[in-house]
Amino acid sequence: MNKGLVVHDIKKEYQFSQIGPVSFTLPQGILGLFGGNGSGKTTIIKMLMGNRDNKQGSVTFDEVVDFRETLSYIPDSFPFNESLTGNAVLKIMKSVYKNTWNETAFEFYSQKYELRLDKKIKTLSYGLQQRFLMALALSHNAKLLVFDEPTTGIDPATRLEIMEDLYDYVFEHKATAIISTHLVRELSSMIDFVSYVEQGQMLMFTDIESFQDQAKNILALRNVTYDKITVEGFVELMQGGIQRDQAE
Repeated sequence: MNKGLVVHDIKKEYQFSQIGPVSFTLPQGILGLFGGNGSGKTTIIKMLMGNRDNKQGSVTFDEVVDFRETLSYIPDSFPFNESLTGNAVLKIMKSVYKNTWNETAFEFYSQKYELRLDKKIKTLSYGLQQRFLMALALSHNAKLLVFDEPTTGIDPATRLEIMEDLYDYVFEHKATAIISTHLVRELSSMIDFVSYVEQGQMLMFTDIESFQDQAKNILALRNVTYDKITVEGFVELMQGGIQRDQAE
């Protein structure tokens, strides 16, 4: 049984600032991780993945410390040598995930996303690179998926298709997913949990049912009152997109 992602007091210290400490427990479902540019979202994700020096605290998934075999991670930049062809990258992935690789699934997504595996990565548009990464991510039976801006540079129709594929995957595999994105509207209808990061601190972590109460409390501290607000409206307001005198 998936016991979820358990994060306890992870933080990253700089000379004059700090990210965290961050603690939360994320069970099965999709978390939308929101925040403005420079808020610390990517650093938090990298700490979760164990890719930051001086990391403090602990991260486990399903009570396991080393959960790489069950992880799909799409970082904010392409993680492979861009001189490689798609087929070469595919060979690497099959070797890494030799015990869990699902060739049928990859062939399905490869055709659906119209991938060109014979081409070098550097010749592909950013959108095609992201589609390739998504196909890889959904093809080795991962139980934890962590994506940092996975649909940037992709046309709206394809973005919607990919997000629907991710939603279906999480449901069918009883998986856990974290998605960091600026495209709040496209994600807000399918998330189960909401997190908001500001100045290195996770100001909000809540399930969608408790979102309204959490949002009201945070906005009240900024002298803004809403009877009801969407996730998109909350993120926009937190990032200064709505003037306080417009609040209801």
